Amino acid sequence: MTTTTATWVAELTDAVGADGVLTDVDVTASYDRDQAMLAPAGTPAAVVFPRRTDDVVAVPRSRIGQFLDGCDRIAEDRGLVVGVVGHAGDGNMHPTVVFDPADDDQRTRAFGAFDDILELGLAPGGTTTGEHGVGVLKVDWLEREIGPVALDVHRSIKAALDPAGLLNPGTVFRAGPRTAPPAP
Repeated sequence: MTTTTATWVAELTDAVGADGVLTDVDVTASYDRDQAMLAPAGTPAAVVFPRRTDDVVAVPRSRIGQFLDGCDRIAEDRGLVVGVVGHAGDGNMHPTVVFDPADDDQRTRAFGAFDDILELGLAPGGTTTGEHGVGVLKVDWLEREIGPVALDVHRSIKAALDPAGLLNPGTVFRAGPRTAPPAP
């Protein structure tokens, strides 16, 4: 890392109140790195929620600090560990809620925390899609973000391009209402 980059990283860390900023460009190691960062926060044997750490909430860059503070409040309110890694350059934040999937109460609080985080991300003009799209966990949030008319347009395009529903079924558009959080 150059002196200029190190200075910028230090300034960024101070500006957003972060404990540290990862600058490693090796994104293939990100999952293991994220786990190593979260382990000291509490439960080393914990399962990470979402199951992958690539879920994203994108917020305006000027609101990253506000988003991180909000995630801290959500973690405290829900009694869970929430770790956030992200891209300061584009506002893509990767919140990770840590919980024990065998504990029904923790699991319920974790899904509630994830919903709280998505709401937090939308509030300042962010998006639930970011760089990784909607997937399965955020499918209920798409209509909240784009509205029913735009959602119908998206569904029409999907139906025209994939009339048999073979491409990534059950993601982006829910086949039916969600009755319970997905099983671990």
